[in-house]
Amino acid sequence: MDWEKKTVARPPLREAAADVFNDTKTPGQALLTALQSAETVRKERYNSTVAAKMKAAREYLPALEVRHPPKSDGTIFGRPPAEVSALLPGGGGVAAAAWPLTAQAAAAAAIAAGQKPPAVSLEHVKAMMESQMERHSRAWEAFVSARDTARSMLERSVAAAASGFQQKLAADDAGVAEDMSALDDDRVMRLTEQEVYQVWDCVAQRIPQRTRWIEECAGALEEAEERRRETVQAALVTLCAALNEAAVVSEGEVERLVEKEALALNVAILENRRAYADLISRLQVAEVEAERSRRAAWQDGHRRWRVLRTQHAINTFVERVRSPEFSEPSDRLSAFAALRERQAEALAALSSHWGRAGAVTPPHLSAKKVAAWTVEAAALADAWAKERASALASLRAAEDVLAGRVHELLSALRLEVSGYQGYPPEELDALVEQQAGRAVAERREAAISLMQQAETFLAEQAGQWTATSAALAGWLTRLCAMYDAHRSQTTSDESEVRGSLKQSREAFNAADAEREAALDAAVAAVTRGSGEAQLDGCVAEALKRLDDIEAGYRSFHRDMTALARAYPATVRAANDTYHVRLCGELGVQPQTAALNGGTPRISSATGSSLPDAAAIALAAGAAAASMHVIGHIKLPDGRSFGLVVDMLEKLLHPVTEAKQEGEEEEEGQGQQQQQTSRPASATEAAGAGAGGAESAERQATPPPEPASSPLSSSGMPLCRALELPNDTLRRTIDSIQSGMLSDMMTFCQRAVEAADSWAAEREMSLTEELDGWLRHHRPRAGRIEEEVRMARSVELVAQRRRVELQLRNQSKAVKAQAAAFDEGLRVLEAEVRRRISRLRATEDFLGHCLSSKAIGIRQREAEALRVRLDKDLNAKIAELSEKTRAAIAKIVETNRKFEAEELRTFDSGGKYADDNAAAYKRSLAAIDAHLERAGADMAQRLEASRGVLGGEADAALAHVVSLVPSHLEDMGLLEKIDSLVEGARKKAAGELERNKAVAAAINTHLDRLDGLLDGRKPPATPSVAPTATTAAASRTTAGTSRPSSGGPASAVMRSRPSSSSPSMTHTRRLVSADIRGAAASGGLPSQPTRGGTAAGPLDRCRAILECADALRQALLRQAKVLDFIKSSSLSAPPVDLRIDAAGVDPPPPPLVPEPDPAAAAAAAAAAAAAAAAAATPAAKRPTVASKTAAAAAAAAAARDSVVKLATDVEAVIDACKKETEAVAKAYYTNKDKSRPIRYPARIPPTVEELLHGTDAVLEGLREQTLTYVTEAVKELRIQVIRAYRAMERLPAVAMALLADHEVSCMDEEQRGMTSELESRRGALLKLVEVHRGSLHPEMVMPARRSELAAVKASEADRAAAHGSLLLTYGTQAVEMTRRQAPAMQQRLVRLATQLAQLLDSFLMPQDLPPPGDGCAWVYDLPHKDYKQLMRLALAQAEAEATPPPPPPPDPKAAKPAAKPAPGGKAAKGKVEPPPPPPPERPYTPGTWSLPAGNFDLLSLGWFDEEGRPPHGLRQPPPPTPPPAPEPPHTPHAQLKSAKQSNAAAAAAANAAAAAAAAAKQHPSSAKPDVSAARASLVPEPAPLSALDTPCHRCVVRAYRAAVQRVEEALRSHTSGHRLRLSSWAKDEELWGRTWAQLVGRLEGL
Repeated sequence: MDWEKKTVARPPLREAAADVFNDTKTPGQALLTALQSAETVRKERYNSTVAAKMKAAREYLPALEVRHPPKSDGTIFGRPPAEVSALLPGGGGVAAAAWPLTAQAAAAAAIAAGQKPPAVSLEHVKAMMESQMERHSRAWEAFVSARDTARSMLERSVAAAASGFQQKLAADDAGVAEDMSALDDDRVMRLTEQEVYQVWDCVAQRIPQRTRWIEECAGALEEAEERRRETVQAALVTLCAALNEAAVVSEGEVERLVEKEALALNVAILENRRAYADLISRLQVAEVEAERSRRAAWQDGHRRWRVLRTQHAINTFVERVRSPEFSEPSDRLSAFAALRERQAEALAALSSHWGRAGAVTPPHLSAKKVAAWTVEAAALADAWAKERASALASLRAAEDVLAGRVHELLSALRLEVSGYQGYPPEELDALVEQQAGRAVAERREAAISLMQQAETFLAEQAGQWTATSAALAGWLTRLCAMYDAHRSQTTSDESEVRGSLKQSREAFNAADAEREAALDAAVAAVTRGSGEAQLDGCVAEALKRLDDIEAGYRSFHRDMTALARAYPATVRAANDTYHVRLCGELGVQPQTAALNGGTPRISSATGSSLPDAAAIALAAGAAAASMHVIGHIKLPDGRSFGLVVDMLEKLLHPVTEAKQEGEEEEEGQGQQQQQTSRPASATEAAGAGAGGAESAERQATPPPEPASSPLSSSGMPLCRALELPNDTLRRTIDSIQSGMLSDMMTFCQRAVEAADSWAAEREMSLTEELDGWLRHHRPRAGRIEEEVRMARSVELVAQRRRVELQLRNQSKAVKAQAAAFDEGLRVLEAEVRRRISRLRATEDFLGHCLSSKAIGIRQREAEALRVRLDKDLNAKIAELSEKTRAAIAKIVETNRKFEAEELRTFDSGGKYADDNAAAYKRSLAAIDAHLERAGADMAQRLEASRGVLGGEADAALAHVVSLVPSHLEDMGLLEKIDSLVEGARKKAAGELERNKAVAAAINTHLDRLDGLLDGRKPPATPSVAPTATTAAASRTTAGTSRPSSGGPASAVMRSRPSSSSPSMTHTRRLVSADIRGAAASGGLPSQPTRGGTAAGPLDRCRAILECADALRQALLRQAKVLDFIKSSSLSAPPVDLRIDAAGVDPPPPPLVPEPDPAAAAAAAAAAAAAAAAAATPAAKRPTVASKTAAAAAAAAAARDSVVKLATDVEAVIDACKKETEAVAKAYYTNKDKSRPIRYPARIPPTVEELLHGTDAVLEGLREQTLTYVTEAVKELRIQVIRAYRAMERLPAVAMALLADHEVSCMDEEQRGMTSELESRRGALLKLVEVHRGSLHPEMVMPARRSELAAVKASEADRAAAHGSLLLTYGTQAVEMTRRQAPAMQQRLVRLATQLAQLLDSFLMPQDLPPPGDGCAWVYDLPHKDYKQLMRLALAQAEAEATPPPPPPPDPKAAKPAAKPAPGGKAAKGKVEPPPPPPPERPYTPGTWSLPAGNFDLLSLGWFDEEGRPPHGLRQPPPPTPPPAPEPPHTPHAQLKSAKQSNAAAAAAANAAAAAAAAAKQHPSSAKPDVSAARASLVPEPAPLSALDTPCHRCVVRAYRAAVQRVEEALRSHTSGHRLRLSSWAKDEELWGRTWAQLVGRLEGL
C-alpha cells in the first residue's frame, strides 16, 4: 500500500509523510539499518513456513473452496525420534545427559550387544494426545451448537416475518372494507362525486403498499437466510482453524469435513429459497384477484349514487334557500347582535361621559375642561354616527354578497342537475325556476325592508342622545363663566388693595432715605472735629435730624392702617352678588343677607353703590326666594339649599321649562319692583323673560310618533330601544349643584375670613414695625454723644505711637545692611582665589590625557576657566553690588510705604491731621540721606578688589599654555598607532558581526520555514537597525528586483570610510546583500503575504517557496564566504517562483533578470564580447537568445562572486603592520632629544619595543578570527543539515497545500453549478405537484376537455424541459471535468518543476567537506528512530530515478575512429590523456516520469465499467485529445513527445471512428465504446530531469500524492454528478409512468 496516499491528505501525518532521513548517517543509524535488513530477511523466511500457509488458508476459507495441502506432514516436521525427544520434559539431548550413569552404561552395553535400549516413558505424549482430542471435540461441539442455534434463529426470524406480514395484510383488509363501506345505500348519498372517486383512490393507494409488504417479506426471509449462512460460514472457519490447531486428523480430512457441512448448508438454503419464491408468487396472484373484485364493487356504487343524487339536488337547494341560512343568516343576526351591543356600549359611553360631568366642579372647574368635555361628547356622537353608518353599510354589503351567493348556488344547481341528467333540459329549467327562483325573490324583498326600518330607528335614537349632551354642555358653560368671573373679581380686589399699600410704602421709603442722609452728614462732621467747641455744635445738629426721622415713622403707620381696614367690606359685597347669581342658575333659593336687609351694602373704600349687574342678580335672587320649594340639596358641611326648579326636566324639555320660568319670573319681578331702587331695570328684565316664554309657547308643536325597532323571525327586536339614564343625569346634576354651592359657600366664607385676617394681621404688623423702628431709633442719640466723640480722641494718641516705632526699626535696618556688605566682600575674595588655584592644577591634568583632543580640551578648559573666572568675578561683584543697592532701596521703600499707608490725611482717605503728617515725613527724609552716602562708599571698595584678583588669574593661565605643545607631540604618536590597530580590529570585527548577522538571518529563515511547514504562525520578523553590523533594507528574491539606492543599506554604504580596500568594499556589499535577502520577510512584490503569516493554502505555499529560495541563496553565499564548500562550482541561479493556481492570473513568460550594480565588470566584459561579435560575419554571430543567456550568466557569476572571510581579515592585519612601523620611525626621528617623553608608561625608549607590543595585539586579532571561523563552520553545517531536513519535508507540504487550494476552488465551482441546476429542477418539481393536483374527473366531460389538453401540453413541455435540464447537467459536468483536470495537473507539474529547480542549486550536506576528527558533535545531533528510518527508506525506493539513456553515437566521430591511423605507433604517442573534469557535486542527474493520473471519464466515475453514461443520457462523442505540452528541447524529450503526439492522433482518429459508428446505430442497440471512455483528459507530462537526491525523490512522491488527491476529489464530484443525474432521470421516468397511468385512467372514465 502506498503510505503517502493516506498520510499526505491528513494534516497530523503530513509531517511524517514528508520527513525523510538524510544521507549523512550516524553510526547508530547505520547499525539500525543493518538490524532492519536482518529482520526483513527473517520475515521473508517466515513467509515460506507452515504458519504463513495456514494464514493464507484461513484467508481463503470464506470462499468454501476445496484446497488440498501441496505437501505431506512429513515435510513440515523433522525426524520422528528427534520430534518425540523434543516433547520430553528435559528435551532431547538434555534429558539424555541427565540419565544416571548406570543407565547410560546399560544402554551402551545393550546397543553393543545388538539389543534394544530400555523403553522410555511416554506419559507426556499421551497427555498431549488426550489434550488434542479434547480440543478437537470442543471445537466440533461448538460448531454443532452454532449451526443448530443458527437454524433455530432462522426459524424464529421466518415465523416473525410471516406473522408480521399477516398482521399487516389483515389490518389493511379491514381498512379496505371500511373504505368500501362508504358506498352502502344508507351512506352513499352523503358523498360527493369527488368523494366517491376518493374512495377508489384510497383503495388504489393501498395496492402499492401491499405489494411492497410482499417484497419486504421476501427480503426479510432472504435476509434471515443470509444471516444463517454467514453465521454457519464463520463457524466453519473457526472449526477449520481449531481442528488444524488440535491436529487430531489431517488437513485433508478437516477440509473434507468442512466441505460436507458447506454442501449441506447450501442444500438447505436452496430448498428454503424455493419455498419462499412459491409463497411470494401465490401472494401476488391473490392480490391481483382482490383488486379486480374491489373495482367491480366500486363501479356499482357509483351508478346508484348518480340516480339518488339527481332526485335529491333540487329539494336540497329549495330547503336551503328558505332556511335561516339565507332568509335570516347567522352573520346578519350576529351583525344586529353586535349592533345592539354597540348601542348599549354607545349609550353606556355617553352615560359615563354624562356622569363624568359631575366631576367638572370646583376645584376642577375651568373653561378648558368644560370645552374638553363638550368636544368629547361631540366626538362620541360622531363616532356612534360613523359606526352606525358603517354597520348598516356592512349589512347591505353582506346582503348583496348573500344575494350573489344565492344566484351562484342557483347557477351551480342548474349545472349540477344537468350533469346528473335526471330530467330533460326544458322540464328541468322550469322546475328550477318555479321553486328556487320564487324563494330567492321573496328572500331579497324581506331583507331590503328590514334594512330601511333599522336605519330610521337608529337615527331618531341618536338625535335624542345628542340633544341631551348639548343641553348639559350649555349649562356647564354658564356655570363656568360665573365661577371664573367671581374668581377674577376676588383676585382684582386683592391686587388693588396690595397695590395701594405698595405705593404708600414706596413714598415713605423715599422720604425716610432723605432724612437718614441728613443724619449721616451730621455724624460725619462729628468724626472730623478738631476741637471741643466744634464737636459740641456737630452733636446738637445730629440730634435734631433724629427727631425728624421719628415723626416720619408715625405718619406712615397711620396711612397704611386705614387702607388695610377698608379691604374686608369690598370682599363681602362681591360674594353676595356671586351668591345670588349662582343660586338663580342652579334653581335654588339664595341664602344671603343682601336679600334680607333690602338694601345692598355700600363699599366703604369707594363710597359708590353696586353696579347694574349686581342689582339684576339681586332681583333674580329675590324672585327665586319667593318660589315654591320642591326639594332640598344637602351640602357636605351639613347645610342645605331649597330646590325650586327641576333642572333635569328643564334641560331635557327646554320648551316647557321656558314657559314655567316665564310665569315665575313675572311674579318675581313684580315683587322686585317694590324692593329695589332701580325698578326700570327689573321691569325690563321681567318683560324680556315674559316675551321669551310666549315665543317658546308659540313654537311648541306636538312631537312625531317614535319609530319602532325591526323584529326577527322569532319576534325579537333586532335593534335595542334604550331609555335615557335619568338616574345618572340626575346624579350628575345634583353633584354639580352640590359642588358649586359647596364651593361658593366655602370660598366666600374663606375669602371673607382671609380678608378680615389679612386686615388684622397687616394692622398688627404695621404696629410692630413702628415699635421696632422706635426701639432702634432712640439709642442713636447716646451713641453719637459717647462713642463717636471718644473714638476720635483715642485715634490721635495711636497715631503718635506708630510713627515713633517706625523710626526705631529703620535705624536697626541701616546698621544691618553695612555689616552684610562687609561679609559679602570677604566671601567673594576667598572664592575667586580658590578658583585661581584650580587653574594652576591644570598642569597635572595634562599628564593624564589619553588623546590630543583631550589635551586641547584641557587647554580650552583652562582658557574657559579663566574666562569663566572673570565672568564669575564680575557676576559676583555685580551681585554683591545689586544686593547692596537692593538693601538700601528696601529701607527707602519701607519709608515710602509707611508714608503712603499710614501718614494719610482726611483728603487722602486717612485719619491724620495735615500738620502732624508733615512733621512725621521730615523725620523719615533724614534716614534716606544717610543711606545714599553709605552706598557710594561701598561701590568704590568693590572696584578695587576686581583689579587685584584679575592679575593673579592671568599669571596662572600663561604657565599652563606653555606646556601644551610637547604633550601634543607625544599624544599624536599614540593616537596614530591606536587608530591603526583599532581600525584593523573594527574592520575584522565588522566582518565577523556581519557574518553573524547572516547566520542569524539564516536561522530566522529556518525557523520561519519550519513554522510554515508545521502550519503554525511564524513570529514577527524584528526590524534591524541600519548599523555597521546589520542591514535593515528589505530585499526581494534574487532575479526579480534589486534594493533601491536611497534605502538604509545605501546609507550604510556611504558612511563607510573610503580608505577600505576594493576587496573589502566588495565583500561588505555582498554580505550586506546577503543580510538583506536573509532578513526579508519573503514574498514577491506581486504576491505579498498577509502580516507575515499565510492567510490560506495558496499564500502559505507561496511563502514556503519564497522562504526556501532566500535560504538557498543565503546558505550558498555563507559557505563561500567561510570557504567551507566542496562543490565549488555550485551557484544559485534565479528561479521563477510565481505559482500558477486557480483564481490567480497565470504567470507571464520568464523575463531576463537585470544585472546587479555589483556586476559592472561582468557587464563590461559582456559588452566587449558583443562588440567583438559584431565584427564577425553575420553567419557566425550569436543569436539574441545566446546574447541574453550570456548576459544573464555574467550577471549571475558577478552576483555569486564573494571574498573569503579569512583572506579579507589577513589583508587587514598586514596593512596595519606596515602603517604602524612607518608612523613609529617618523616619531623617533623628529623628536627633540632634550625634551623628556611626556607619557613614559605608554611610549618606550626605542622603536623596536613599540612595534613588538603592536604585533602582539594583531596576533590576538588573528586568533580571534580563526576561532570565529571554526564556530561559524560548525553552525553552517548544522544549518545545512536543518535546511536539508526541511527541504525533505517541503515538497509534500507545498504540493499538499496547492492540492488543497485547487480542490477547494474546484469544490466551489462544482457547488455553484449544482446549486443552479437544483434550483431549476425544483421549479420543475413544483410543476409536477401542480399538474398532479390539476387533474379532475370532470375533465372527461366535453366542456372541460380543453383544460385536460392544456394540462397535458404543459406536462409535455415540463418533461421536455426536464430532459433538456438533464442534457445540460451532463454536458456541463463533463465540460467542467475536461476543463479542470488538465488545468490542475499542469499546475502540479509546474510546481514540481519549480521545486526541482530550487533543489538543483540548494546547498546540501554532501556539498560540504566531510566531518573530521574534531567533528564528533555531528553524530550527537537529533536523529530519527529506527521506525522512521525504515519507513522513509522504503519510501525513497518508490521514487527511483530512470537512468538517463546513453548518448547516441556520433556517426561522424565513429567513422574516423574505425580507420587505422597511419603509423600506429606515432599515433599512439600523440594521444594525450583528457583533462580532468572539474569537480562536480556528489549527485548524479536523474529523470523521472511524472504520472499523468487516471483522469479519464471511466476512472472518474462518469461511465460505468462497461462504458455507459449515467442513466438518462446518450453515449457522448469521444472527447478531443488534450493538447500536448510544449516539447522540451532535448533530443530524448523531442523523440518521446513525437511518439506521444502520434499516439494522441491515433487515439483521436479511433475515437472519431467509434463516434461515427455509434451515431449510425440505434441508441438502444448501440454498444458503448469503452476505449472512448478511457481516453485521458490530460496530456502526458514531460519527464522531470534533475539531480537524483532524496529531496528530489520527495518532489516526485509529493507530486504523485497530490495527483492522487486531486484525482480523488474530482472522482468524488464526477461520481456524485452521475448518481444525482441518474436519480433525477429515474424519478422523471417514474413520474412519466405515473402520469401516463393517471391520464389513461382519467380518459378511461
